[in-house]
Amino acid sequence: MQIKEIMTKDVITVSKEDSVEKILKLLNEKKISGVPVIENGKVIGIVSKTDLLYKEKEPHLPAFIYFLDSIIYLENPKNLERDLKKFVAQTAGEIMNQPVLTISESAPVNEALDLMLKKKINRLPVVDENQNLTGIVTRDNLLSVLKL
Repeated sequence: MQIKEIMTKDVITVSKEDSVEKILKLLNEKKISGVPVIENGKVIGIVSKTDLLYKEKEPHLPAFIYFLDSIIYLENPKNLERDLKKFVAQTAGEIMNQPVLTISESAPVNEALDLMLKKKINRLPVVDENQNLTGIVTRDNLLSVLKL
């Protein structure tokens, strides 16, 4: 079975200029957990409810120690950078995750399943041979075709 047989075709999308408030309202109204960010028909990012939660989270300063006049971080300082970026974000372009993993319409369903489990993601934008968005496949789409 191919992705095009199970994907959701009517994809709700946003542009990189759309506000974080607009995205939150859209996710709540449509009862979805994330949206692709589109520019000229191409997927340039993705925003999830998890990303929006960073707006409410206080940035966590990474633990560090001083040693011989140097700072040694005990945690990855890139996490602080990510947290701060999302904390101050006002638009989809500022808060979105990129680059985005996508999958071809003709890919087998098992490929999407493997990718989503390995990367711990909930959705994959589906693209055609020109990399234009044609659908989205979610964990719900995959669960609907499982044979237990």
